[in-house]
Amino acid sequence: MFALNAVSFVGIAAVVTRWQAPERADAGSRERLVEALRAGGRYVRHALIVRRLLYRAILFIPAASAVWALLPVVAARNLRLGSAGYGLLLGMVGIGAVTGALLIPRVRARIGSARLVNGAMFVTAAAIGVVATVRNPALVGLALVPVGGAWIAVMSSLNSGLQLALPNWVRARGLAYYLVVFQGAQAVAAVIWGAVADRTTVTTALLVAAAVLALGAVLGLRTPMPDTSKLDRTPSAHWPAPQLIFTPNADDGPILVTLTYHVPEHNAIAFTDAMRHVGRSRRRTGALRWELFRDGSDPTRFVESYLVGTWAEHLRQHEHRLTGADRRFEEEAGRYALGEPDVAHLFPPPASEPTKR
Repeated sequence: MFALNAVSFVGIAAVVTRWQAPERADAGSRERLVEALRAGGRYVRHALIVRRLLYRAILFIPAASAVWALLPVVAARNLRLGSAGYGLLLGMVGIGAVTGALLIPRVRARIGSARLVNGAMFVTAAAIGVVATVRNPALVGLALVPVGGAWIAVMSSLNSGLQLALPNWVRARGLAYYLVVFQGAQAVAAVIWGAVADRTTVTTALLVAAAVLALGAVLGLRTPMPDTSKLDRTPSAHWPAPQLIFTPNADDGPILVTLTYHVPEHNAIAFTDAMRHVGRSRRRTGALRWELFRDGSDPTRFVESYLVGTWAEHLRQHEHRLTGADRRFEEEAGRYALGEPDVAHLFPPPASEPTKR
């Protein structure tokens, strides 16, 4: 069986070998590997919507994966089934997954992704309880059908939510972080549920997993899934080109960017609140640090400053990292200020030449 599975990849390997990647318009400004990893991690860390989706994945995956970790033991010990019987149980999961894939779009359109995910978590918890306590193979097989459907419902909701939440330039990196969470949670949880089953029983381990999953669903009700359907992730190169009297090198840095705003005193609080969204936008797109200051001698003068690692990183902010949502945040904050902000780019001073002795 494993050999047949390996042979099935030959066709895929042949297609990938013959495939040629299209030419990239930004091929000359590609990021280095370490810089790209840092930029992706920075975006995920400062993107509230992405963090909430990953949080939902953590609430579901570790507890739900108890089924995959312990189902072979349930089949062999509790149900006295062999390989064929275990294959039939997995087939029931597959039937549920296929059926769910056909029905989920209609259900999601009617009740929304948040309710769909919460309902799937409760259904999975109940089904795991049946798998843990019932000794009839037919009933266990029927209980595994909704497990497959619920698993597809949660995974498709999280995948589509992340696809819509992540802009083009960081989508692959953001999904890579999601895969690390997804596969890592499964791997770690499998060890944990196996250890619990060794110390107690398989039934106890599954019941604990069902309880944890139900608790996760309740916690999910308190932090609803974000609505990603109205996010504007289209690229927006709305920043004007930097006005400099010299041409920096790509590796020059760090670069301190300052923007000076003049805000009437009655708009100060609203401006400060709006700038919090701007600050998260700066961090997501490349800023290592972001701060907002108010002039003590002139209460209407606000100075925004953020630090970028290199000049090349700042140019990427200008050229392709900003989106329509980032532009909206800046425009919202700008409504409380008078005129356009004064922008300055500050570079490290030139290195002094070594003195001769």
